[in-house]
Amino acid sequence: MFETGQPLHAFDYDKVRGKEIIVKTAKEGDKFTTLDSKERVLNSGSLMICDAEGYIGIAGVMGGKDSEISGSTKNIFLESAYFDPVSIRKNSKKLGLQTDASQRFERGIDINMVEYASKRASQLIQEIAGGEISKDLYDEYPEKFKKLEIGLRIGKANDVIGIELSKDEVKKLLDKIEIRYLRDEEDKMIFEIPEFRRLDIAREIDLTEEVTTIYGYDNVEGDSNFRINVSNSSNYVSPYFKLTKEIAEYLTGRGFNQILTNSLVEEKRIKEFPGKAVKLKNSISVEMDSLRTNLIFGMLKVISNNFNNSGKGISLKFFEAGRIFTDEGNSFKEENRLILAMSGKNDSELIYGGEKDFDLFSMKGEAEMFLSKLNLENFTLFYYNDKVLDEVRIDIRLSDEIIGNIYKADSKLKKQFEIESDVYIAEFDMDRIISKTGHSKKYREISKFPSVTRDLALIVDTKVTYDELRKSIIKSAGSLLKNVKLFDIYEDSKLGENKKSLAFTVNFSSIDKTLTDEEINKIVDKIIKNLETNLGATLRA
Repeated sequence: MFETGQPLHAFDYDKVRGKEIIVKTAKEGDKFTTLDSKERVLNSGSLMICDAEGYIGIAGVMGGKDSEISGSTKNIFLESAYFDPVSIRKNSKKLGLQTDASQRFERGIDINMVEYASKRASQLIQEIAGGEISKDLYDEYPEKFKKLEIGLRIGKANDVIGIELSKDEVKKLLDKIEIRYLRDEEDKMIFEIPEFRRLDIAREIDLTEEVTTIYGYDNVEGDSNFRINVSNSSNYVSPYFKLTKEIAEYLTGRGFNQILTNSLVEEKRIKEFPGKAVKLKNSISVEMDSLRTNLIFGMLKVISNNFNNSGKGISLKFFEAGRIFTDEGNSFKEENRLILAMSGKNDSELIYGGEKDFDLFSMKGEAEMFLSKLNLENFTLFYYNDKVLDEVRIDIRLSDEIIGNIYKADSKLKKQFEIESDVYIAEFDMDRIISKTGHSKKYREISKFPSVTRDLALIVDTKVTYDELRKSIIKSAGSLLKNVKLFDIYEDSKLGENKKSLAFTVNFSSIDKTLTDEEINKIVDKIIKNLETNLGATLRA
């Protein structure tokens, strides 16, 4: 095979039942044990080598266990054949079985080498192993391939390549790779294509490409006088690509690394996730037989590979923007998504000599800054426990629509990808985000007058949330309030049973004047009164 490019298969002749060979397709669902001792489930398109009683080999792929050569073999039946490349490729992919033989057959071999390779192998067996050739070649070749002839128009070839070659020059170039000139027919030069190039040289343009390759692309001089508009004002750029470019630049600046994972995945592994996968009819391999239903599958593979290659004590921050696909029965659904992931050591802590791992709040902070970057500050976070995720899940809502969520990857998923560290994920629906960011930006003048800051330490019941307090402060303060920030949470029995303290910094400013203490005090008193009435909050001494 390595000498001639022609795969062969040797059967134990004494195990061939009925002493006859039959080539036919299998029946759907039939089972067959191959040389590697694995049982394969066949389909109706599987071309099989059979004897009088059943299957003895998968044509062009692998022989069978029952007829293999062993230490007790005395007589050999040597098979040398040509198989249709498309048929072998389909069968190999469906069975998930790729061999040296199938790789060559599916790319196309030289049919004229079949006889020579058989005789050459017989000669080697005779000379090296002391074999005796008992019978001559038996050849079944009813419809022989006609020699492949292709015409080339010299004028057309020169126009495509961009140079001026004569007929003699073209003949000499193609003769170097065994493409022989035959004759002229009208405006065409007719060439005979060698059998081993039958599949990849089938048209005039293929011949033109061969001429260019041998002539040398570096020898083809192009016209250097051309103009190209490199302006960023192109109207054809879609909102999605424009936004993802901006997002990529921002996240890279935040210390994230962009990844690109394959949208083709293995169906049996993607079944662990929600959504029905779109199964491909003619997949490249068993490991790439479906379209992804999410981005987290590829993300976890990348995280696992990085930990395996670089050790555990590292900081990983990745993001990816891409499409996901789901089968909805009567149609296929495509969605644009963005995923952020953090795992391992907190990089900001490492800078200051700390040894703290990322946590859910690390990802929450990144997600909030990301949305602020997109001028989507009016989002709301909804917290709830999710047993599937082992811990808290946070939904991000904007105008009563869920545009994303934040969570920790569950232990079952981490085990599947052999990840020991916690992995924190933020996912965003890019289609919904684009619909929210398509409006023109509005800017407010920065105040020329000094701002006023007050701190409020509030005692509330433990069931009262930060979000409830923040909303009440914003509603009570009016238009002069510019910022609310939580800076302390304190719990102690001294505060009372089931009580906690939350301390806020509130910042006020006016675009028209300097605010007086009297004005600020009135606003603060109103805030405190509303907090007492609505949430039972009291001002801590």
